[in-house]
Amino acid sequence: MIRRASQLHFNRGSSVEETSRAIRLGEFADWVEPERIIINVNCLFQEFRGELPKAKARL
Repeated sequence: MIRRASQLHFNRGSSVEETSRAIRLGEFADWVEPERIIINVNCLFQEFRGELPKAKARL
């Protein structure tokens, strides 16, 4: 859902912020911290531009 919507907005030239506001989370809208969508959209936009991180995050 988020990937598909992000790709559509990316292709239209929308910004991360515009895309994050436009995505409707539907049944997931009541989850804790729904504002985290901006992080996910930003990561997807980086991927669409071919800007994947060079190293894996250490947890």
